[in-house]
Amino acid sequence: MSSPVKSLLMARRLDYSARFVSHTVPQVWAALQNTDHWETRLDELRVFSPNELTSLEVEKSKIDATFNHIIPRELMPELARAVLRKDMVITRREHFDYDGKSITGHSSASIPGGPGSLSARTLVAADGRGAVLRVTFEAQVNIPIVGGQLERVMLTHLLELLDKEWGATGNWLDANSRAVV
Repeated sequence: MSSPVKSLLMARRLDYSARFVSHTVPQVWAALQNTDHWETRLDELRVFSPNELTSLEVEKSKIDATFNHIIPRELMPELARAVLRKDMVITRREHFDYDGKSITGHSSASIPGGPGSLSARTLVAADGRGAVLRVTFEAQVNIPIVGGQLERVMLTHLLELLDKEWGATGNWLDANSRAVV
């Protein structure tokens, strides 16, 4: 009887945080409910590559958003181009719940036929000076030898992405603070 082979591939984690000093959790929730806010976030990313909001479902205490990031092959790191033979289309799904005090969420990103996964847990809570965002990401690429390198590339670029997206949220809140009381 043979023993099962354990995978040597392990996911990598990344923690991210941002502070909305001038804005409350309810204001961040109001932004997440607004289609213009999502378009503003994607406009930040469109500077680098095509992006589109494919669906936004908003209810009183939950939100589901789906969007695509398209990364042209020529903009990918050499290591990624060796594995992927065409433009990369990343589909992101984000879900948020609001209980009147904090926002919790989870998200995932996938590439059709892609060799890995990306998931996240999100929390936006009051901290006495506004609202603080905390996101924990987990990336896993199931390719022996180069998987760890690709995970590091993914997470490094993810930091830039988060700065752009959540920075756009802060800017949107600054510009629309009267509309999101």
